Amino acid sequence: MTISKADVDRLRGSHSRLQVGTTLTRDELLHLALMASENRGRLCDRKLIPRRKRLVRTGDESKAQLLGMSGTRFEDGTGLSGRNVSTAQDLAKLVQAAHAYPKIRDYTTSTSYQVRFGRRAMRFGNTNNLTRSSRWDIGLSKTGYIAEAGRVSGHGR
Repeated sequence: MTISKADVDRLRGSHSRLQVGTTLTRDELLHLALMASENRGRLCDRKLIPRRKRLVRTGDESKAQLLGMSGTRFEDGTGLSGRNVSTAQDLAKLVQAAHAYPKIRDYTTSTSYQVRFGRRAMRFGNTNNLTRSSRWDIGLSKTGYIAEAGRVSGHGR
């Protein structure tokens, strides 16, 4: 998959090390999006995910509703919109559902990941510092935050 101009975040102007024109596999983009908050990877990835399988979609059968997340509304899949709202109870349902997928567990808790761009290699680190601590057994992690949601010390960037 190739990062295009359409994959550049216009909502918050977030930073990305993935330049327009970068080509990576879908799996590499997923790993970077889940581990390092690489939203360009997430935005590029949405082109291949059928609408019926997206967490964020219009209509009555969104994944959030199927999980019983009645206090949740997602406007975008990157988490950058302040219009995304949820409850602690709903987020617990989301974490439980995500934990059922080994790839999500592995990618969100990996401490670093390296990708190749032609002859060049670039290393990305997990934005959640807790994943690098030997004192914690992290089963699933989230990355990033927005000002509206707040920030817990030690989590996110």
